[in-house]
Amino acid sequence: MPTLGELMKRQWPTSRNVAVAGKDRAAIMMGGHNPDARWYWDGKKFATDLGALPPPAVDRANAAVAAAIGTPPAPLVPDPYCASKAQPFTLPGGMVVGNGVFTRAAGDANAFRASPQFDGAVLALAGALVQDMRLGSGQAPDLLSISLSATDYVGHGLGPGGQEMCLQLLSLDRSLGDFFRFLDSASVDYAVILSADHGGLDIPERLQAKGVKDAVRVDKNLTATNVGKTIAARLRLQGPVLLGDVAGDVYIDHPQLKMRSQALLKRSQA
Repeated sequence: MPTLGELMKRQWPTSRNVAVAGKDRAAIMMGGHNPDARWYWDGKKFATDLGALPPPAVDRANAAVAAAIGTPPAPLVPDPYCASKAQPFTLPGGMVVGNGVFTRAAGDANAFRASPQFDGAVLALAGALVQDMRLGSGQAPDLLSISLSATDYVGHGLGPGGQEMCLQLLSLDRSLGDFFRFLDSASVDYAVILSADHGGLDIPERLQAKGVKDAVRVDKNLTATNVGKTIAARLRLQGPVLLGDVAGDVYIDHPQLKMRSQALLKRSQA
């Protein structure tokens, strides 16, 4: 189906459709089939799948992010509301969450994406593209789609009920305010649409402290990899069978099983 950017181009051929995201799938879904620019975080830097060379805006953003990742973050100071949520819990493996400290070693790009700095970097790149591409300055309206993913990573890794999520949301609110003030200073007319992705359960340790006694972590033996090995042994198949993780997304990842599934589907439809 066409995206909003594609529909706008049908109405205004000179309209630009630009997507910037913390995840590749977000940028691809927002931009659609033929965006003018599509940039997303690939785990180490902002990149694109369109084969375009990075413009100065992307080069500047990547240089700034590399410097930020190479420097341990300064601690965030919680306001009284966030401070009230500071209850530490030790997760399997020894990681302590709930104290509001976004710790990461210098050079740890994986931890960087689960911090408020990540959203700030995405918005900084979006603002740089507004300047370099002069978005919103032409006769036709342009579309700038931005996906901010730090909240998702913080929620999955540290839980949505602790001080980390509180600090993340307050930081996101400030970053959005800064971005809108930047657009105001650019003297362009703009409209903003905000949407969200999904909610989620808190970590079992915090749920147990709130009285949910049957809240437990998923048995690691039930991961897609381990279950896939069992299925492969019973069906005498070689190689991986299931793709997924303990978050609940599990996919068949074997050509023979895919053919069987398709055959069963056709049979049921007939």
